[in-house]
Amino acid sequence: MSEIFNSFLKNIYIPAREKTKSFFLMIRTPIRIIKNIIFSAFIVYAIFNYSKIIETFIPNVFKFITAHTWESAIVLFILLTIKKYLASYAQNLFSTLTNKYFMLSLAVLAIAGASAALFIPSYTNWFRENDSAKSQQMISSSQPTQSGQDTGNQQKQESKNSASELRGHLLYITGGVIAVLGLIETNRKNSQDHIRQVHAARRERYIEAVDKLSSEQAPVRLGGVYALVGLVDEWLDDNNIDKETRIKEGQIIINNLCSYIRSPFPLAEKIEDIKRKKPKSLSPLGFLRLDFLNKYFIDSNIEQITADYAKFHEEQDIRRTIFVEMSKRSSTFTKNRKGKVVKTASGTWSEFDFDFSRAPIFYPLDFLTIEKGRFRSAKFHSSASCVETTFAQNAHFMQTTIAQDVYFTRAFFAQDVYFAWATFTQNAYFAGATFTQYVNFMGATFTNNVDFSNSIFETDEPTFARENYRARFGIQDGPEDYKFSVRSGSKPIQLGKAELDAVKRWIPVGAVLVDPDSGRTSDPAK
Repeated sequence: MSEIFNSFLKNIYIPAREKTKSFFLMIRTPIRIIKNIIFSAFIVYAIFNYSKIIETFIPNVFKFITAHTWESAIVLFILLTIKKYLASYAQNLFSTLTNKYFMLSLAVLAIAGASAALFIPSYTNWFRENDSAKSQQMISSSQPTQSGQDTGNQQKQESKNSASELRGHLLYITGGVIAVLGLIETNRKNSQDHIRQVHAARRERYIEAVDKLSSEQAPVRLGGVYALVGLVDEWLDDNNIDKETRIKEGQIIINNLCSYIRSPFPLAEKIEDIKRKKPKSLSPLGFLRLDFLNKYFIDSNIEQITADYAKFHEEQDIRRTIFVEMSKRSSTFTKNRKGKVVKTASGTWSEFDFDFSRAPIFYPLDFLTIEKGRFRSAKFHSSASCVETTFAQNAHFMQTTIAQDVYFTRAFFAQDVYFAWATFTQNAYFAGATFTQYVNFMGATFTNNVDFSNSIFETDEPTFARENYRARFGIQDGPEDYKFSVRSGSKPIQLGKAELDAVKRWIPVGAVLVDPDSGRTSDPAK
């Protein structure tokens, strides 16, 4: 059923959606032209008939709003509801007029003010009604000896005076508005100059911080990390630029931090070799370790080995600090008593892309939140672990090499997880881990112990095999080496029996047993 639905989406729904999108893109330009023509025609009409429009529209609108009717109440409610959008539109319009078209806006305003001062007093009856009322009052109170011609002349003179006063007021208002706009434009230019200076200084600090990452001194590199993290926060808090620009500027810095994580560290391989050659019976105490190293590495001395370990731990701290700072700004999850996520809050860095592909991971990532765990083709060394780590989005570990024991104990995967073609050279511990969605182990190789005890798969059973892509499990001494007993309420791991060289094991259905020495595999487990 699922395949049929997917086929429908692929063959019908998606092409239809693309056709609809293409149609709207095709008619977008004609619609825009028609809209501009209609708007231009309205402007021309308003210019030649604005006195009539004002005299008719404004009183009627005022009368409608002040009327206590259901219609006026509905209109007021709509206006109050969309006031935010109207204010935003007005702000954007004003910003556009004062930014891109400032001189044109001043010219239009000057012409409109002059036209209003010229035509409104002459062709409107706003003040004529008042003048007529005043004239009638004066006529009634005038002396009987006063002639009709004198009265008419006085009335005309008063009408001219009212027109002149109105014309003067209109010119004063227009001049005042132009002056205010000029002040606003001057302030805007000064603010823009200041913003450009701030951005230029911020980019200079960015270059200095990147240079610090290449320093041989660990404290300097650590300072560069904190400087870059602070710059990302500054870009995100900058309200003088749009959100898209803020994300773009922050992503550039994030790319540098991820690039540092991906940079090779040869000393990690050297320490890995030292630990691999160390006898298991050796005490973990530091001085015994150094004695062993001095004994088996003739070309080295205690001082050099100590210096290597110091550099190793310094680099561990620096790279883990990057993940710690990312974790502080990643998504947070609120869970109920049963461990179910009831609320997810995005972090300030949740919209960034993080790429840790091919990175050497030789430091613990325990108790952190990793927003986007893209560790494709990465290599995890013996010091790496993800105990109680939260992966907020899809986690990619495809083709990852796990050189030593790896711990995903009680890890939380909020979305899909991909371990396809990953290689676990030593023990793999997923005990108590929570997988909320799709889990893919196709083609993965488990050389030693595997522990899924008390883990939970909430929505989907884990995928270990599909067609020719089958997970491989190494032959172990005892069946207890593989633990697939999941938590109560979890989707099960479907197990089947596989046999290789008279060794029988219960492993996920479709997976195979493998001999690590010869590479031979069994038939798929059934």
